[in-house]
Amino acid sequence: MAKIFVYGTLKTNLHNNYILKNEANGSSQFDGKGVTSKQYPLVVATKYGIPFMLDAEGKGHHVLGEIYDVDDKMLGKLDELEANGVLYVRTPIDVVASSDTTVQCETYLLKSFVNSLLDLPFLKEYKGQLKYIPPNERNQSNVLEEVKGQVMAKQ
Repeated sequence: MAKIFVYGTLKTNLHNNYILKNEANGSSQFDGKGVTSKQYPLVVATKYGIPFMLDAEGKGHHVLGEIYDVDDKMLGKLDELEANGVLYVRTPIDVVASSDTTVQCETYLLKSFVNSLLDLPFLKEYKGQLKYIPPNERNQSNVLEEVKGQVMAKQ
């Protein structure tokens, strides 16, 4: 089992939490709430209202989220949703759990991003503040490339 820290649409009662609840995707168990031990910028960007935690440690806030224990099958499903290695990169970070213990979790960070994202308001917690459009409601055929073009730095 791996520990995953989720800060956006995978959180309880938000658009993509159903993925963690669907046993066909693998096993997941809610382990409690948590907060990043270091500060990160959490922003909402693109016309789809997607939350991104930027790999810019020391800027932003200590981000509030949830910790889950997931098996390899669920981890693969989450990697697919987050376009791991293409858009986000699953990265180990330290998270302070509700028990006040620090645990290492993996989370999805946007590593290579356009600097203009640092001009957006930084959130302490994502609660679906802006209109999020789930993947199944995006009717373009190449949404990933479109999103990458809006948020990622040219390599």
